[in-house]
Amino acid sequence: MKLFLGIPILQASFSSMELPNDIDPLFCHDSLLNCWEDQTRRNGSHLSLFWTICYAYGWPYMCLGLLKVLNDCLGFAGPLLLNMLIKYLQEGTGNFNGYLLAISLSLTSILKFSWNFLK
Repeated sequence: MKLFLGIPILQASFSSMELPNDIDPLFCHDSLLNCWEDQTRRNGSHLSLFWTICYAYGWPYMCLGLLKVLNDCLGFAGPLLLNMLIKYLQEGTGNFNGYLLAISLSLTSILKFSWNFLK
């Protein structure tokens, strides 16, 4: 008797699952090979696998990297703004910097919440 009774069902569902064309291994291989051949034609003496991968897959990963940096900045800005707001309240100065800090803290919290909600 098998310990996991659902394994044959899982194997059948994974084997019938089709990959999108973007991540199909044959498409990825052809894309990488085309970029490698282009780089070989342009400058045959200075070949670089790094730049070939950047040309083949760079734009989607660049966009994802920028989104990751934006997410990290939003996560880092909240505590910094809160610290500045607390210092402002402790000093008790009468200028409008406190309003700007409070609005900025609120906006970063809302953006961070909506960002995590969309994930």
